[in-house]
Amino acid sequence: MGGLLTRLGNAILPIEGLSQPNLVAPDLLALARKMIDSFQPAPTGVPET
Repeated sequence: MGGLLTRLGNAILPIEGLSQPNLVAPDLLALARKMIDSFQPAPTGVPET
């Protein structure tokens, strides 16, 4: 998984064969929020109640 901070002059390069970031955000705080939101805990085998 990769992330990209899109600051001035730093954008996604849509080039075939070039890996793309999973998450894109304008600053570190927004990227951290997206990372937290996308996190899914591993199953523990105990059903939720």
